Amino acid sequence: MVYVDYPENYLDPLAEPMRKEFKESGLVATIPQIMDLSAVKAAPQWYESRFRGEDFFDDLVAAVQSFKSRGQLDR
Repeated sequence: MVYVDYPENYLDPLAEPMRKEFKESGLVATIPQIMDLSAVKAAPQWYESRFRGEDFFDDLVAAVQSFKSRGQLDR
């Protein structure tokens, strides 16, 4: 859950970017939803556009090995 209507949010320079980032997520919650712990899952399209699966680690390891094989990380 993401709460963006906290007191004096208009003074927070990160409030508007948060509001924009989570607008389509389905995760923006009201105080009653938070108090009821009415958590929901993120909208699948929003989630998939921002997070990767475990294959990310395989890609990361492959990239590091590629750099090592070129001598880029040997110091």
